[in-house]
Amino acid sequence: MSDFGYLALLYISLLCIRLVMIVLSFPVLSRMGYGLTWKDALVLVWGGLRGAVGLALALIIDLDDTIPSAESTRIMFMTAGIATFT
Repeated sequence: MSDFGYLALLYISLLCIRLVMIVLSFPVLSRMGYGLTWKDALVLVWGGLRGAVGLALALIIDLDDTIPSAESTRIMFMTAGIATFT
């Protein structure tokens, strides 16, 4: 499988993990503050974080000489891909 295939699989996995976390915390979130509706929960599942912190951390790894170049480039590719998809 190519790196693009792994990126797509990673993106789908992250969406599923977000969905599970929102569903598990939905009863608490719907009773707090203004309340959370199912429409708002779907936006939370799709939205997630935009990736600025992840990209900064990936850049630190990419610039580190002690980590093999192939691995640091792959981490940067996956992080940038996820930030782009979201």
